[in-house]
Amino acid sequence: MERIDRPEALARLAQGQLRRGVFTNHFLAPADVPGEIARGLRAEPFDGGLWILRRRGGHDLLTFYLQPGASPPPPALERPTVTEVPWRPRDEAAAAAALDCLAVLGFREQFRRRRRERPADTPPEAPGVRAAGPEALTAAADFLARHFDPLTGCLPDEAALADALAAGQVLVTEDGAGLTGLLHFTAGRGAAELRHLAVRADARGRGLGRQLVGGFLARTAGLRRQVWARAGNAAAEHLYETNGFRPDGWRSAVLLAGERTDNP
Repeated sequence: MERIDRPEALARLAQGQLRRGVFTNHFLAPADVPGEIARGLRAEPFDGGLWILRRRGGHDLLTFYLQPGASPPPPALERPTVTEVPWRPRDEAAAAAALDCLAVLGFREQFRRRRRERPADTPPEAPGVRAAGPEALTAAADFLARHFDPLTGCLPDEAALADALAAGQVLVTEDGAGLTGLLHFTAGRGAAELRHLAVRADARGRGLGRQLVGGFLARTAGLRRQVWARAGNAAAEHLYETNGFRPDGWRSAVLLAGERTDNP
């Protein structure tokens, strides 16, 4: 694996893969690349594709380009590594080929997800929900760490979480014991994505998830809203369905290679 130290170097490698039939899970915005380079970004081109490794706290994320019929060598993995294969209905055959390829290379499927979307509208503000500020960084990070898998939960690092708090993109509910619920989202020009939603175990059954989703909808008025929900999580799927989120055709599979060093 070659260490990437400039965005232009990654752009050249990626552009060299853009040909008919390529299948990729590389959806990094250009603005995100410098941060990934600072964390430690490596790439390995091969005949028929490209591996890209992005470093996280205790694991790596694998991004790939695969040409039709490629038989790639195993990526040089040094730590537990997570990858996700997303697809639309028209890409189902290519996704299946990628999943078969990754399975041969030692990746094990963990679960599947389905994306849901709600169109732009302007719902009323939800009571009992507030946007947490920068002072909530430690509490928000601890809450997320308690409720999401550190490998497959797509958790924001400290800098990304601090940015989200400063932007008003972390919504919370509270009681005397601290946070009872948290919703983290991102927002772009045309769409907002609900990234994380959790309610403390002893506070469930009070409608806090519905309140947090209502706060998210009110704060993203005028944008399309999207959320990836784990397939088979009936409670989450029901919550999103009753709040107007409908499947938009996108699906994904999350895979892991290597042995876990944590104990989720």
